[in-house]
Amino acid sequence: MAVPVLILADRILLWSRGFHARAHAAAIAASAVWLLAAMVFFVFARRQPHRFVKLAGPLLSFWTIMALLVAGELVAQVALRPRIVSRKAFLYPPGSRYAFEIDDKIAPGLHGPGRFSINEQGLRGPSAGQAQDAYRIIAVGGSATECMYLDDSEAWPDVLMQYLNGAGARKVWVATAAVAGHTTVHHLKVVRSLPALRQADLLLFMTGVNDLVTTMNHEGAPTGLFLRQAASEFLETSWLNGRVLRMQGILDRTMLYQLIRLALGEPEQALRMDAAGNFYRSRRLERAGAPLVPMPPLETGLAEYRGRIADLARECRNLRVRYLWVTQPSIWRDGLEPAVQRLIWFGGVGEGARRKGFTSIPDLARAMDRYNAALLEVCREMGLECFDLAAKTPKDTSVFFDDCHFNESGARRVARELADYLLSRGVLSRGAR
Repeated sequence: MAVPVLILADRILLWSRGFHARAHAAAIAASAVWLLAAMVFFVFARRQPHRFVKLAGPLLSFWTIMALLVAGELVAQVALRPRIVSRKAFLYPPGSRYAFEIDDKIAPGLHGPGRFSINEQGLRGPSAGQAQDAYRIIAVGGSATECMYLDDSEAWPDVLMQYLNGAGARKVWVATAAVAGHTTVHHLKVVRSLPALRQADLLLFMTGVNDLVTTMNHEGAPTGLFLRQAASEFLETSWLNGRVLRMQGILDRTMLYQLIRLALGEPEQALRMDAAGNFYRSRRLERAGAPLVPMPPLETGLAEYRGRIADLARECRNLRVRYLWVTQPSIWRDGLEPAVQRLIWFGGVGEGARRKGFTSIPDLARAMDRYNAALLEVCREMGLECFDLAAKTPKDTSVFFDDCHFNESGARRVARELADYLLSRGVLSRGAR
């Protein structure tokens, strides 16, 4: 009975944190049935003790297997994890390829299938071999930078490379070090951990919305400890499963479980499991059916965000890498048309079973403005280079297919604004760093 109890507790904990996968529901149901059957047999066998004798052999075999699994996990943790994790730190499995085809009714402005290709450095973008004698730009951010549902050639970092190379000033290479859900805490960990970023001529950070979302999930409480742990766990496990956005259950963290997933090819499957974008349907339905609640206090989150920007800036200075911040564009505004409002799915207050409801779109707009203003303020105080992209981005479906993710024309708009800014600052002139 110990095994089903542990599995049941682990899966229920995972479910309460918002991981509502079918596999977790199946594990909960199977464990509950197993536990119930064991309890019934226990009550029945107490009346007929000789029944226990027949179970001696199977139980001995079962617990021998359990002991071997525990021993194998201990060996893997001690001998395998340090070697592999220290040797292979990257955001995505190098050389992996993913495919998407999302309905334009779910994501207006997206058309046809999309490819998501990872180079040998674990970054989205061209091969590192093409960076020879080129000005190297790496875009760092969350899903708005990752551009998951856009084809490689349509994502704004790649379009930016096309525009800059078309200007003819200097050969440019642009890659993306971005993962959905990543905050400035993750960005600092990535900058410190990935050698590829230290070889860049320019690091371009698009930040803000995920720090805001995390503060809302925690209802205005401090998020530093949670995010530092999440960032560390991401880089420890990203070599195996491609992406870990939040804390998982105990079983998911074991080395044996991760090795089985790797052997079954699940790293790529994990990214392709929602190739049609059905995730957006479910999240929009959740928002539509939830109560409207006030925005939680943002003062603690804003103070944390200012401090994280400063930490990132100091790290970049230590690495002697040029860096540029851009404010976070979003579609949120007062008076958003009803058809566009139905595309919104952000704004949850609390997380998982603790979710209280969703904030209004105007409240989201004001909150995002405060985070962008905080970024601009820190940049002025510290003398950092910052481009107010949000101020130059229309808040409509010509740019976005939901809250803050760019469609094809939006990616071109973002790339053009950034290209014009970089060219006007002489970033591509010879000797620029």
